[in-house]
Amino acid sequence: MADASVNYIINVSGNATATLQNVAGRASAATVKIGGLRSSLSRMGESLFALNQISDAFGRISAAIDQAIQPGIEYDSQLTELSAIAGVTGDNLKKIGGYARENAKLFGGSAGKSVESYKLLLSQLGSTIAETPRHR
Repeated sequence: MADASVNYIINVSGNATATLQNVAGRASAATVKIGGLRSSLSRMGESLFALNQISDAFGRISAAIDQAIQPGIEYDSQLTELSAIAGVTGDNLKKIGGYARENAKLFGGSAGKSVESYKLLLSQLGSTIAETPRHR
């Protein structure tokens, strides 16, 4: 490509010094406004970053709470299903839930998984096995 040149012709009539001072003043005012805008945008960015950090912290707290209550939700859900399958309610259901918790402590795992095991046994063997007293 060939080099291109641009010629500008500036025609100043009247007092050139006053005109140049006016242009310089306006340029200075524009610079101040741009600096203010830059500062405002910077503060807004910092605020958005802080808001994002707070949002992440709340998300982590919420996940920790969900994780902490999940075993209880599973336990209650399994007991409800066990009650529906075996027809066990009231004190007998509480006893089975207590056995499930004891087994979870002794053997590891969760009480909900123990109740699920009882539920599977009762669904295969019948609900009368749930009424059998505990032997030591």
